[in-house]
Amino acid sequence: MAVAPTRRTRHPGEREDRLGARGTQPSKQRRSAQAAWVHTDPMPAETIPILPSAEFDLTASFWSDFGFVEIGRWPDYLIVRHDGFGIELHFWLDRSVDRWTNDVACYIRFGSPEEAVACHAGWADVAVPEPARLSAPMAEPWGAVEFHVIDLHGNLVRLGGFPQPAGRSRQVRQG
Repeated sequence: MAVAPTRRTRHPGEREDRLGARGTQPSKQRRSAQAAWVHTDPMPAETIPILPSAEFDLTASFWSDFGFVEIGRWPDYLIVRHDGFGIELHFWLDRSVDRWTNDVACYIRFGSPEEAVACHAGWADVAVPEPARLSAPMAEPWGAVEFHVIDLHGNLVRLGGFPQPAGRSRQVRQG
């Protein structure tokens, strides 16, 4: 018995032109453009967590207390950003997410322990509603300073800063 191929549903953030017509290989035009591009300078990449939210209004309100502003909202997607710390969080709508069983987590890394401490200091006076949590910063044996926020939907957002290895300077992205 032959099995009919299934059509993959595209994620809201996924670019439509990433794959060719058959959905398996980049188009000939795209392969040609990739081959012609030569990368010579370091290109910083950004990793942005995508976390579940059962209710966008509640999520946006919770994170606004920490200084985040809503920069985009669609029926099934929310984006908030904290410009002072350069943190962006994305949320996808999952009405079934439960605070007590949600096992989604992400790590946000600062360039130094001092930056992590400064972030926590900026958030220390936030009245965090139960059952959410804001932990105290902890100095770890490997030199990092870390703390975490668990939001109202149970997403663990761990934040930390690591000391720079001797002789290595941190490149700051100009924006």
